Amino acid sequence: LNGVPVFMKGANYIPQDMFLTRVTKADYEGVIKQATDVNMNMLRVWGGGFYENDIFYNLCDEQGVLVWQDFMFACAMYPGDDAFFSNAKQEFIENVKRLRNHPSIAIWCGNNENYIGWKDWKWSKRYNDADSTKVWHDYLNLYEKLIPDVLNANAPGVIYWPSSPKHGWGYPVNTDGDVHYWGIWHAQEPFEELAKTTNIPRFMSEYGFQSCTDFNSIKKFTKPEDWSTTSPVMKLHQKHRIGYPVIDKYMDWYFKKPKDFKSYLYVSQLLQSFGIGYGIEIHRRNMPFCMGTLYWQINDCYPVASWASVDYYDQWKALHYKVKQVYSDILVSPFEENGILKVYIINDKLENIKSTLALKLLDFNGKKLWESKKEITINQNSSKPYFEIPMEELKKLGDTKSMVLKAQVLQKQSMLSENLYYFSLPKDLNLKNPQLSIQKTKVDDGYEFKFSTNYLAKNLYLNFEGIEGFFTENYFDLLPGEIKTIRFITKSTDKIENTALESITLIDSF
Repeated sequence: LNGVPVFMKGANYIPQDMFLTRVTKADYEGVIKQATDVNMNMLRVWGGGFYENDIFYNLCDEQGVLVWQDFMFACAMYPGDDAFFSNAKQEFIENVKRLRNHPSIAIWCGNNENYIGWKDWKWSKRYNDADSTKVWHDYLNLYEKLIPDVLNANAPGVIYWPSSPKHGWGYPVNTDGDVHYWGIWHAQEPFEELAKTTNIPRFMSEYGFQSCTDFNSIKKFTKPEDWSTTSPVMKLHQKHRIGYPVIDKYMDWYFKKPKDFKSYLYVSQLLQSFGIGYGIEIHRRNMPFCMGTLYWQINDCYPVASWASVDYYDQWKALHYKVKQVYSDILVSPFEENGILKVYIINDKLENIKSTLALKLLDFNGKKLWESKKEITINQNSSKPYFEIPMEELKKLGDTKSMVLKAQVLQKQSMLSENLYYFSLPKDLNLKNPQLSIQKTKVDDGYEFKFSTNYLAKNLYLNFEGIEGFFTENYFDLLPGEIKTIRFITKSTDKIENTALESITLIDSF
């Protein structure tokens, strides 16, 4: 931005519907709003979809969302004969001319995973030496010559990247270029692998983890007899060959076993939010070495268990609420490194910010065990630790399964960022049923709620059964002594008076 490197915060974007003509202007406006509402500044148009309609790029121009634009090649090697090249060249010319004047397009990319498939997935071994040589020669002609020639002739000066990614996983990826890190999910590595120095890339253009859709969405395509991950309907709405077993494996690592189907849906979303949120914070803490993180994916094209953070029916999953926090311009991010708890602050703004770093160690009853306040100036466009303390000092102050560090960045009366750091995994926390206090007030666009609790309410989920609407926050942690104000935005305000607010916390799931 004006010569200053800017961290890219975003997601991969896929077609919005299996039937492309069903997507309306309102759908396009909705998905771009879903991106900007959670502080995204980039979407990657994946090469396995299609060159999007003009309205998509117009909205990105208007809303300040940059576009990583793949050419439409994905996960395969393509023909190199004259007829195919002639057809492809015309496709390139028409789409480059159509899209070249959109300021939102930040980069053109030749293909999705074709290079890594040839390099790492041993596609070349499927051919004899002569055929392999020809296929690779055709690859180079297409992505290293034909596409660059079309771009130079019709949109000179644009940024072009031959293939995404340059690096996969299974070896150090922190050299150059972009990375699709599927050690998480496909290779079934624990989330902690994302923090290893060799796994932190210069730019993370794809990574993700599945979760199920919200129960309200599930009920739109199931009957009660289908409410099991082993039912034919639920299996049909899981397109990964071992999708649910992978979720189960990670769930056993980080959470307690859910007691029923509805709880499984809820915990699967917490698991996805826990892992991908963890990865995003790692990437942001490591700027300027790492300057971008685009998780897979923001949206879905049909109702299914998937990597999306917003489901097909536009219901925000727990991950999307988490992304809103961890993609904020100012992010406080505590993290343990070699026995030291370091409190990083990431500042995406192009200005220094004078503020207060406030830290409190609390038990789950709200008792203060320790605190620190420090006046700081947060450097512009940077990430660095502003406070350090040996973990052992904090662990001496209480039961690590029953305490949490609350980190805040304050500026006068404003909260610039807040984050919670737990010393144990969710499955090991000493939880008990909180007593929630809820106040409800009618407002213009729905209802406003004020929540408080006598004990940690972990991952508080709110729902109005059968009422279409949107909670401004959900799946959040509520600490004793706090008052959390949330709106439920809906057109069905008359129904709320006769509908109970459902509230679930993590302890209710097992």
